[in-house]
Amino acid sequence: MSGRVIKLLSKRVLDFSFLSTSAVQTITLRRALPIVPFYYYWVGLRVHNKDIQTGSFTLELPNTLPFSGDPQEFTEGGTPALQIVVNSGTAVPSLLTDTHTNLGPYVKVIVRAAQGTAGNRLYAELSAVLFGRVP
Repeated sequence: MSGRVIKLLSKRVLDFSFLSTSAVQTITLRRALPIVPFYYYWVGLRVHNKDIQTGSFTLELPNTLPFSGDPQEFTEGGTPALQIVVNSGTAVPSLLTDTHTNLGPYVKVIVRAAQGTAGNRLYAELSAVLFGRVP
């Protein structure tokens, strides 16, 4: 059995306290991360620090399939295969995880900041890795 750890997000400060009520900000970290030849996937999100009152941060890894002949994005809709949410109830420090099988050959790596109420703190220090292994 072999595997590999892929850094998705180096420790980063995310401060979206400026967002208006119900606003969502999407940050694309990787448009098409190749994940072949793996079959089993484990994503770990470290919550180093946070100050979240009514919003949340979500790490998402939906399947995607880029095409060199067309600049449009071909990303799977609906709930992403791998998804982790950090909100006001998340303890600090925390390790949040999710697992899945049979993804790919590419995933898109996204962080979404969603503000609950304007003027509330929406701040987090996060880092993340993806571990893939073959059966």
